[in-house]
Amino acid sequence: MGEIIYGEISDLIWSYTKLSSFEQCPYQFYLQYMEKRDGEGNFYADAGKAMHKTLELLEKGEVELSDSIMKFDDLWLEVDAGDTKKETAENWYWSCIDYLGSLTGLELSNYNVLEVEGKHRFIKDGNDFIGFIDLLLEDKSNGDLIIVDHKSHNRLLGKNGKPLKSELKTLEGYKRQH
Repeated sequence: MGEIIYGEISDLIWSYTKLSSFEQCPYQFYLQYMEKRDGEGNFYADAGKAMHKTLELLEKGEVELSDSIMKFDDLWLEVDAGDTKKETAENWYWSCIDYLGSLTGLELSNYNVLEVEGKHRFIKDGNDFIGFIDLLLEDKSNGDLIIVDHKSHNRLLGKNGKPLKSELKTLEGYKRQH
């Protein structure tokens, strides 16, 4: 094994991924971010990247909805399941396909797409943070903003074309913070 390079915790740019990593396993966090050791591939991260990339291309208009499943299939070929159970990998694959299928008939023309995979960096209490907004929409009818996090929702909008109630609750939380 080569020389170990140590990082300083004060030099970290904090993100959801780093905070989640620490919460799941502080020792793994230490190895990856403090000792800067290269880890093995992670099926869940790779699968998430394939889905996020597909949604990003779709939301930017670079892929048509009718071609999104084929694009996801192409990206899925690069996902390394490693030691992940075959059944688990297949379930993930089909849940992504189902999600893309649920977008059929999605009417984004009622919204202005303000941002896709928007990167936001800020300092809080002397710590550097970075975060990403998967999709930021503006309702053309009333100017309301809708923040979409693809990790936490099964659908982007309800069948009526309006934001899901869970989205509205999230927005109310943001309004209270400002």
